[in-house]
Amino acid sequence: MVDTAGRYNGAQHSTVTIACLISAFPAPTYKWEFDGNILTGLGDRKIEFGGRLLMYDLIDEDQTGSYTCTVTTEDGDRFASFQLQVATRPSFSTAAAIFQV
Repeated sequence: MVDTAGRYNGAQHSTVTIACLISAFPAPTYKWEFDGNILTGLGDRKIEFGGRLLMYDLIDEDQTGSYTCTVTTEDGDRFASFQLQVATRPSFSTAAAIFQV
């Protein structure tokens, strides 16, 4: 059974690691999805340790959403769902303020 699930929070431009762990023999296969789309270990994300870990080096708000890890063993498929919420940093407008005297 997948033993890690839930909510993950991260600040924009921070590192986030989501774990999907199972004990099985022979070793299971892992598949990660983000909002229903299959993920690969390309670009700003890595899938490490045989698929057990999904890691983002510099997360951004467009990575907020639902993640699913599907683990396939000889006994069938198991899955865990995770929610990632990315908090954005405040920004300031460079527009000049207008004051009336």
